[in-house]
Amino acid sequence: MFGSIINGVVDDVIDTSLDYVGGVVGAAVDTVYSSIDHTIDDFAGNLIDDLGGQQISGEVYHQQAKQAARQLMNTPFIQGWQWCIEADDAPHDMDIYVKDIDFGDGSIDADVFQIGCGSIALPTFSSCGEVSMTVRDHSDLRVSKWFDRQLAKVKNKDGTINLPAQYVFNLKVFTTTENGQKTLLSSMQVFAQKKGNYSLTREGVNTFMSVPLTFQKFSSVGDKTLTSGKGNSLGAVAENIIDEGIDYATDFVTGLF
Repeated sequence: MFGSIINGVVDDVIDTSLDYVGGVVGAAVDTVYSSIDHTIDDFAGNLIDDLGGQQISGEVYHQQAKQAARQLMNTPFIQGWQWCIEADDAPHDMDIYVKDIDFGDGSIDADVFQIGCGSIALPTFSSCGEVSMTVRDHSDLRVSKWFDRQLAKVKNKDGTINLPAQYVFNLKVFTTTENGQKTLLSSMQVFAQKKGNYSLTREGVNTFMSVPLTFQKFSSVGDKTLTSGKGNSLGAVAENIIDEGIDYATDFVTGLF
Protein backbone atom coordinates (compact mmCIF):
# COMPACT_ATOMS: atom_id res chain seq x y z
CA MET A 1 0.00 0.00 0.00
CA PHE A 2 2.80 2.39 0.91
CA GLY A 3 4.45 1.64 -2.44
CA SER A 4 1.26 2.45 -4.33
CA ILE A 5 1.04 5.79 -2.51
CA ILE A 6 4.65 6.58 -3.45
CA ASN A 7 3.99 5.66 -7.08
CA GLY A 8 0.92 7.88 -7.13
CA VAL A 9 2.87 10.82 -5.72
CA VAL A 10 5.66 10.31 -8.27
CA ASP A 11 3.15 10.17 -11.13
CA ASP A 12 1.49 13.36 -9.92
CA VAL A 13 4.88 15.11 -9.72
CA ILE A 14 5.82 13.96 -13.22
CA ASP A 15 2.48 15.08 -14.65
CA THR A 16 2.69 18.43 -12.92
CA SER A 17 6.27 18.91 -14.12
CA LEU A 18 5.38 18.02 -17.70
CA ASP A 19 2.41 20.36 -17.65
CA TYR A 20 4.58 23.15 -16.27
CA VAL A 21 7.39 22.59 -18.76
CA GLY A 22 4.94 22.26 -21.59
CA GLY A 23 3.25 25.47 -20.56
CA VAL A 24 6.57 27.31 -20.36
CA VAL A 25 7.77 25.95 -23.72
CA GLY A 26 4.42 26.62 -25.33
CA ALA A 27 4.39 30.16 -23.98
CA ALA A 28 7.93 30.68 -25.25
CA VAL A 29 7.05 29.37 -28.70
CA ASP A 30 3.95 31.54 -28.80
CA THR A 31 6.05 34.54 -27.78
CA VAL A 32 8.58 33.86 -30.54
CA TYR A 33 5.90 33.45 -33.20
CA SER A 34 4.13 36.56 -31.97
CA SER A 35 7.39 38.50 -32.09
CA ILE A 36 8.08 37.30 -35.63
CA ASP A 37 4.58 38.24 -36.73
CA HIS A 38 4.91 41.70 -35.20
CA THR A 39 8.32 42.16 -36.79
CA ILE A 40 7.05 41.20 -40.24
CA ASP A 41 3.98 43.40 -39.85
CA ASP A 42 6.07 46.35 -38.65
CA PHE A 43 8.62 45.86 -41.46
CA ALA A 44 5.97 45.53 -44.13
CA GLY A 45 4.04 48.45 -42.69
CA ASN A 46 7.09 50.69 -42.90
CA LEU A 47 7.83 49.84 -46.53
CA ILE A 48 6.97 52.66 -48.90
CA ASP A 49 5.95 51.99 -52.45
CA ASP A 50 8.38 53.87 -54.73
CA LEU A 51 5.73 54.38 -57.38
CA GLY A 52 2.63 55.27 -55.47
CA GLY A 53 4.20 56.55 -52.27
CA GLN A 54 1.75 54.55 -50.16
CA GLN A 55 2.32 51.85 -47.60
CA ILE A 56 2.07 48.26 -48.74
CA SER A 57 1.03 45.25 -46.72
CA GLY A 58 3.20 42.32 -45.80
CA GLU A 59 1.30 40.03 -48.16
CA VAL A 60 1.89 42.35 -51.12
CA TYR A 61 5.54 42.68 -50.19
CA HIS A 62 5.94 38.90 -50.03
CA GLN A 63 4.32 38.56 -53.45
CA GLN A 64 6.68 41.17 -54.89
CA ALA A 65 9.66 39.42 -53.31
CA LYS A 66 8.60 36.08 -54.81
CA GLN A 67 8.11 37.72 -58.19
CA ALA A 68 11.56 39.31 -58.04
CA ALA A 69 13.16 36.01 -57.01
CA ARG A 70 11.35 34.19 -59.82
CA GLN A 71 12.51 36.83 -62.32
CA LEU A 72 16.10 36.53 -61.13
CA MET A 73 15.99 32.76 -61.53
CA ASN A 74 14.54 32.97 -65.05
CA THR A 75 16.79 35.77 -66.36
CA PRO A 76 19.60 34.41 -68.58
CA PHE A 77 22.50 36.39 -67.11
CA ILE A 78 25.68 36.08 -69.14
CA GLN A 79 28.33 34.05 -67.33
CA GLY A 80 31.94 35.08 -66.88
CA TRP A 81 33.18 32.26 -69.12
CA GLN A 82 30.91 33.06 -72.07
CA TRP A 83 33.39 34.89 -74.29
CA CYS A 84 35.98 34.32 -76.96
CA ILE A 85 38.62 36.39 -78.74
CA GLU A 86 40.07 36.77 -82.21
CA ALA A 87 43.29 38.51 -83.25
CA ASP A 88 44.99 39.18 -86.56
CA ASP A 89 47.66 36.65 -87.55
CA ALA A 90 47.15 34.77 -84.25
CA PRO A 91 47.10 30.96 -84.04
CA HIS A 92 43.77 29.60 -85.16
CA ASP A 93 43.16 28.04 -81.75
CA MET A 94 44.44 30.96 -79.67
CA ASP A 95 41.13 31.40 -77.87
CA ILE A 96 41.55 28.11 -76.00
CA TYR A 97 44.84 29.28 -74.48
CA VAL A 98 43.56 32.59 -73.10
CA LYS A 99 42.65 32.04 -69.47
CA ASP A 100 41.29 35.53 -68.74
CA ILE A 101 41.22 38.97 -70.31
CA ASP A 102 40.84 42.43 -68.81
CA PHE A 103 40.06 45.57 -70.78
CA GLY A 104 38.01 48.73 -70.75
CA ASP A 105 36.55 51.15 -73.23
CA GLY A 106 38.88 53.97 -72.24
CA SER A 107 38.31 56.90 -69.94
CA ILE A 108 38.13 60.68 -70.01
CA ASP A 109 40.57 62.62 -67.84
CA ALA A 110 39.62 66.03 -66.51
CA ASP A 111 41.20 69.02 -64.80
CA VAL A 112 39.33 70.33 -61.78
CA PHE A 113 39.34 74.07 -61.15
CA GLN A 114 38.33 75.58 -57.84
CA ILE A 115 35.82 78.39 -58.02
CA GLY A 116 35.10 79.82 -54.61
CA CYS A 117 34.11 76.92 -52.42
CA GLY A 118 33.00 74.87 -55.42
CA SER A 119 34.74 73.33 -58.39
CA ILE A 120 34.29 72.74 -62.11
CA ALA A 121 35.74 69.78 -64.02
CA LEU A 122 36.71 70.25 -67.64
CA PRO A 123 37.60 67.26 -69.82
CA THR A 124 41.16 67.35 -71.13
CA PHE A 125 41.76 64.17 -73.11
CA SER A 126 40.59 60.61 -73.54
CA SER A 127 43.08 57.92 -72.58
CA CYS A 128 43.42 54.83 -74.73
CA GLY A 129 43.76 52.15 -72.08
CA GLU A 130 45.30 48.71 -72.12
CA VAL A 131 44.29 45.12 -72.70
CA SER A 132 45.79 42.45 -70.48
CA MET A 133 45.35 38.70 -70.62
CA THR A 134 46.78 35.58 -69.03
CA VAL A 135 47.79 32.88 -71.49
CA ARG A 136 48.37 29.18 -70.87
CA ASP A 137 50.48 28.31 -73.87
CA HIS A 138 50.76 25.24 -76.06
CA SER A 139 53.76 22.94 -75.68
CA ASP A 140 55.21 24.44 -78.87
CA LEU A 141 54.85 27.99 -77.42
CA ARG A 142 52.79 29.12 -80.39
CA VAL A 143 51.14 32.03 -78.56
CA SER A 144 54.42 33.30 -77.11
CA LYS A 145 56.05 33.15 -80.53
CA TRP A 146 53.14 35.06 -82.03
CA PHE A 147 53.45 37.76 -79.36
CA ASP A 148 57.21 37.99 -79.93
CA ARG A 149 56.54 38.61 -83.62
CA GLN A 150 54.13 41.37 -82.72
CA LEU A 151 56.72 42.97 -80.44
CA ALA A 152 59.34 42.80 -83.18
CA LYS A 153 57.05 44.75 -85.50
CA VAL A 154 57.09 47.75 -83.15
CA LYS A 155 60.84 48.29 -82.79
CA ASN A 156 63.94 47.56 -84.79
CA LYS A 157 67.36 46.37 -83.68
CA ASP A 158 68.86 49.78 -84.50
CA GLY A 159 66.56 51.44 -81.96
CA THR A 160 64.09 52.94 -84.43
CA ILE A 161 60.31 52.64 -84.21
CA ASN A 162 58.21 51.54 -87.15
CA LEU A 163 55.02 53.17 -88.41
CA PRO A 164 51.67 52.19 -86.87
CA ALA A 165 50.59 50.47 -90.08
CA GLN A 166 53.31 47.89 -89.47
CA TYR A 167 52.52 46.91 -85.89
CA VAL A 168 48.88 47.80 -85.11
CA PHE A 169 46.46 44.90 -85.43
CA ASN A 170 42.83 44.13 -84.60
CA LEU A 171 41.76 42.36 -81.41
CA LYS A 172 38.09 41.42 -81.05
CA VAL A 173 36.22 40.13 -78.01
CA PHE A 174 32.89 38.36 -78.43
CA THR A 175 30.25 37.16 -76.01
CA THR A 176 28.81 33.71 -76.65
CA THR A 177 25.46 32.14 -75.94
CA GLU A 178 24.58 28.60 -74.96
CA ASN A 179 23.77 27.96 -78.62
CA GLY A 180 27.24 29.02 -79.72
CA GLN A 181 26.16 32.35 -81.21
CA LYS A 182 28.74 35.14 -81.02
CA THR A 183 28.04 38.82 -80.41
CA LEU A 184 30.76 41.41 -80.82
CA LEU A 185 31.54 43.00 -77.46
CA SER A 186 34.53 45.14 -78.40
CA SER A 187 36.76 45.65 -81.42
CA MET A 188 40.11 47.28 -80.65
CA GLN A 189 43.19 48.35 -82.55
CA VAL A 190 46.15 47.39 -80.39
CA PHE A 191 49.85 46.66 -80.51
CA ALA A 192 52.02 44.42 -78.36
CA GLN A 193 53.44 46.19 -75.33
CA LYS A 194 54.72 43.76 -72.71
CA LYS A 195 55.18 40.09 -72.02
CA GLY A 196 55.16 39.47 -68.28
CA ASN A 197 57.20 37.07 -66.21
CA TYR A 198 56.89 33.32 -66.52
CA SER A 199 56.02 31.62 -63.26
CA LEU A 200 57.70 28.20 -63.17
CA THR A 201 57.87 25.73 -60.31
CA ARG A 202 58.59 22.00 -60.15
CA GLU A 203 55.95 21.66 -57.47
CA GLY A 204 53.22 22.63 -59.91
CA VAL A 205 52.61 19.11 -61.22
CA ASN A 206 48.96 19.68 -62.09
CA THR A 207 49.24 23.34 -63.11
CA PHE A 208 49.74 24.97 -66.50
CA MET A 209 52.58 27.31 -67.30
CA SER A 210 51.13 30.75 -67.88
CA VAL A 211 52.36 34.21 -68.83
CA PRO A 212 50.62 37.62 -68.74
CA LEU A 213 50.45 39.60 -71.97
CA THR A 214 49.73 43.32 -72.25
CA PHE A 215 48.54 45.20 -75.32
CA GLN A 216 48.29 48.96 -75.74
CA LYS A 217 45.26 50.42 -77.46
CA PHE A 218 46.25 52.55 -80.43
CA SER A 219 43.53 55.20 -80.45
CA SER A 220 40.77 56.53 -78.22
CA VAL A 221 38.97 58.38 -81.03
CA GLY A 222 37.80 55.43 -83.10
CA ASP A 223 39.44 52.93 -85.41
CA LYS A 224 41.86 54.28 -87.99
CA THR A 225 42.56 52.98 -91.47
CA LEU A 226 46.20 51.97 -91.54
CA THR A 227 48.04 51.05 -94.73
CA SER A 228 51.71 50.89 -95.55
CA GLY A 229 51.30 52.25 -99.08
CA LYS A 230 50.79 55.77 -100.32
CA GLY A 231 47.29 57.12 -100.09
CA ASN A 232 44.86 58.89 -97.83
CA SER A 233 45.68 56.97 -94.65
CA LEU A 234 47.33 57.56 -91.32
CA GLY A 235 50.37 55.56 -92.38
CA ALA A 236 50.76 57.61 -95.56
CA VAL A 237 50.36 60.85 -93.63
CA ALA A 238 53.06 59.78 -91.19
CA GLU A 239 55.37 58.83 -94.04
CA ASN A 240 54.80 62.22 -95.70
CA ILE A 241 55.55 64.05 -92.46
CA ILE A 242 58.79 62.13 -92.02
CA ASP A 243 59.78 62.77 -95.64
CA GLU A 244 59.06 66.47 -95.33
CA GLY A 245 61.03 66.64 -92.10
CA ILE A 246 64.04 64.99 -93.72
CA ASP A 247 63.84 67.33 -96.73
CA TYR A 248 63.59 70.38 -94.47
CA ALA A 249 66.57 69.30 -92.38
CA THR A 250 68.61 68.60 -95.52
CA ASP A 251 67.80 72.02 -96.99
CA PHE A 252 68.61 73.71 -93.68
CA VAL A 253 72.01 72.04 -93.38
CA THR A 254 72.80 72.73 -97.05
CA GLY A 255 71.97 76.40 -96.55
CA LEU A 256 74.46 76.69 -93.72
CA PHE A 257 77.29 75.65 -95.97
